[in-house]
Amino acid sequence: MKTISFISNKLVLSVFSFSLISLTVFAQKYPKIQELSLRAPENIKIDGKLTEWDGKLQAYSNADRVFYTISNDDNKLYLTVQTYGPHANDKILSGGITFIVSHYSDRKGRLKSPDNVSITYPLLYSNNIASMITGNVLYAELKKDSVKNRGKMDSLVMAMNKQAMRASREIQVSGINEITDPLISIYNTYGIQAMGQFNNHLYYTYELAIPLKYLGLSANDAAKFSYNIKLNGSPESAIPIFTADAGPVSAANTGNIIAVSERIASPNFDYEYENSITDFWGEYILAKKP
Repeated sequence: MKTISFISNKLVLSVFSFSLISLTVFAQKYPKIQELSLRAPENIKIDGKLTEWDGKLQAYSNADRVFYTISNDDNKLYLTVQTYGPHANDKILSGGITFIVSHYSDRKGRLKSPDNVSITYPLLYSNNIASMITGNVLYAELKKDSVKNRGKMDSLVMAMNKQAMRASREIQVSGINEITDPLISIYNTYGIQAMGQFNNHLYYTYELAIPLKYLGLSANDAAKFSYNIKLNGSPESAIPIFTADAGPVSAANTGNIIAVSERIASPNFDYEYENSITDFWGEYILAKKP
């Protein structure tokens, strides 16, 4: 039987306080809302990696703790999101990201318009959520001595990505007349693509592509539209209080499992962030081919 390792509240508070200060300084270099229209790279691939972006996105939402970029080509609209920290990982794994496109710019119109298109991904079952949240905590413990534990950290990331691939196979869709089933496969025939993967720092990268025809948009039209990026979080009851060996996390042979209850004992604002909806609105004009 594996032993349970406990992290002192004082240590957790110090680590997260330092992380938040570092993140605040780093994020000041980015606008809160993307300011420019942007053509997608010609080599863009929906694979959960930032290769085509050279690792840099366009804006950072402090309330949501994510970086993001919206881009387009002549046929599709793309959303790329990357987390910065384990709590954002937990939140996205628990409730997914909902991306809404609206043709209205006023608050009332964009909130209630019946022709809004909404896409939610990833959609995970509770056992997968618990296992991957455990992986987040274990990675943080291993990272305390990253030189010694580099092999275990890499194995853990690989295991979590395999689990994410197996578990994140559906996309929730609403507002598209041609799609009547609210859940479609990631291997659908509509051209809607979604993928999420962890990098070697355990930051989660989410990528989404939607054909413009389903959004009522054309790259030849300079009409402005609104978008909403929402991190749904999880109801408090869905967060596991303890963990057991399960799935790829135990298969990675990475050592002791850290009690998720200790994460819950960390600062309340992190816990509240994980278990509440945070979102923001922006506006975008499709970028024309130069």
